[in-house]
This record gives sequence, structure tokens and C-alpha cells, in this order.
Amino acid sequence: EDSAKTDVGAELRQVLQEYGITENVVPTWMPDGFEQVGEVLVQEYAEFGRNEFFVAYSDGSNSCTINITQTVDPVQGRTYEKISGSPEPYISGNIEHYIIQNTDSTMAAWYIQNLECSITATFSRPDMERVIDSIYEE
Repeated sequence: EDSAKTDVGAELRQVLQEYGITENVVPTWMPDGFEQVGEVLVQEYAEFGRNEFFVAYSDGSNSCTINITQTVDPVQGRTYEKISGSPEPYISGNIEHYIIQNTDSTMAAWYIQNLECSITATFSRPDMERVIDSIYEE
């Protein structure tokens, strides 16, 4: 078992658990060479009843960032900027993810309970789909 692979998202999962978040929202797979850059960042917005979690990965030339926003109430949906076309639903783990392809990045966004999740990366859509699938693999 390649330890680098099983390590993906470990720190983020731990931080989320400290905030009572146990839903599967963190990938366990990244393309070869991707490693976490810096710490998991947490911003608490008590007055809005919101916590934001952020972590970045890089393989030196490509990047991937994961954002998780925890709200008091179930998320009401939010608009994401995109250049053209409409987001295409991608179903994984019985959850609808929207994948948006921009000029130099691929973004996936989805909601689960009171969590708003997004992954933005400079890798391809097939890699993004595999990253998403890894969230739900046991």
C-alpha cells in the first residue's frame, strides 16, 4: 500500500471531525505527485454561523484546492463563476456534483447536508472524476 495515497486528505478529515463533520467529503486519491501544501486553514465566522476549511495540494506545476463550508442551516445553493457552458452533473456516491470546466481549471461543486464543498484544480476532468469517486470509496 502506497502511504502517500492513503495519506491524501488525512489532515483535513481530522480537522473536520474536530468540528463534528463526519460526512464523506474529502478525497482519498490525487493524481501522482500531488502533496499537501501547508496547513489546513480554518476560518470561523461565528456571526454568520459559518466555518470554512481550505487545503491546497500541488505536484509542483499543477494545483488542487479543496474548500468545505459548514453552515448552521442546510445550504441554499450558491452561484459559481464560470466562463461558458453550464455545469454538468456528475453522480458519485448518490450525490450530484457539478463539474465546471474553465480555461485553465476544472471545478467541482456539491452540497451535502449543511456543507458546501468544492474542488478546483488544474488537472483534467477525468482526473477530477476520479478524485470525486475516491471520496466515496471505502
